[in-house]
Amino acid sequence: MKQNILNICILIVAGSLLFLCFSAGFHKGKRKQMAKVILANSESLKTGLEYFYNDFERYPKAIEFTSPLDLKPYFSVFPPKNLLGGTCQKTWIYERPQIDVYNLSVCLPEDYGEYLAGWQKITSD
Repeated sequence: MKQNILNICILIVAGSLLFLCFSAGFHKGKRKQMAKVILANSESLKTGLEYFYNDFERYPKAIEFTSPLDLKPYFSVFPPKNLLGGTCQKTWIYERPQIDVYNLSVCLPEDYGEYLAGWQKITSD
């Protein structure tokens, strides 16, 4: 009887460890996929901002960037969805320090390709 209880305890501990390993791998994969989506969305945003610039000879003000009515014609989905994970409390920060310059910062929840997890800055060319 003691042998059976010991075997059951060993199986429970081993099962718990396997579950933790698979769970950690799943969450890392999910964060990596979110980083991929965020980078793809940032490229779409960059393209839309360039279209806006071509029409108005300026980049949108920060207040315009938060308004779907002003920017919807330039983006297929606006505003971009916040994908939170890792250390990121928000996904996007847009700034326009000058009329012909913008800074778009994106927070990646996981390393992806050449980009490290955390804040990455994309600026107008």
